[in-house]
Parts: sequence; structure tokens; C-alpha cells
Amino acid sequence: MPKGIDLLAAYADGTARYYNFSGAGVVWERPNDSLKGLIDELLAAGATVVSRIGAWEAARPAAPPDGQVRLNFLTPSGLHFGQGPIPLFERDKFAGPVMQAAIRLMTALMSLGQKK
Repeated sequence: MPKGIDLLAAYADGTARYYNFSGAGVVWERPNDSLKGLIDELLAAGATVVSRIGAWEAARPAAPPDGQVRLNFLTPSGLHFGQGPIPLFERDKFAGPVMQAAIRLMTALMSLGQKK
């Protein structure tokens, strides 16, 4: 985002978090299974990417610049990530499904945050 970084995280235990660059956020501690399908979809898309890229072994780079996205995958084998222009990642054969699943989960989490 032009004014900062948004962060979305999904975990195998069914929890998720979304933090907006503004400081707002939603923490999903799985009070029910209503987001299970969206979380599972994102994790499955991420697993496909992880199976095709190696773990990052260098120092973590600085935050991505405006107009780029970084997809981080924390696994038992280490950090795997890809970074690039948002439009390119949205069209990419592997990153695209991750981006689409992430947007669906982020939208659902934001909707929950607005109900409070």
C-alpha cells in the first residue's frame, strides 16, 4: 500500500491475522470453523509454491517497495518467499492462486472486524 504494508497470516491450526497499514487489525482465534475453507485454500496454494522454490538462506531483505508484494511462507525447512510487482503476481501460474486466496481471506477478516 502507498502508506505502508498490509500483513495477512494464516496458520495450519485454523487461526489467521490481518493487520492493515493504518494499524487496524483482526485476529481470528478460530471461535468456529467459518473461515476454515478460506484458510485451507490459502495454505494449499502456498504449499504449491513452497514445493517449487527453495528456502531463503540469506539475510531477509528490506520491506518490498510500493507496488510490489512479498509472499512469505514459514515452513519447517525455513523461510520461502517470492517478491514482485503486484500485477505480475496476480497473473502468475503459482503466485496468482495465493494472491486470490489471500484476498478472499483478507476480505472475510475485514468483514468480521467491521461487525464489532
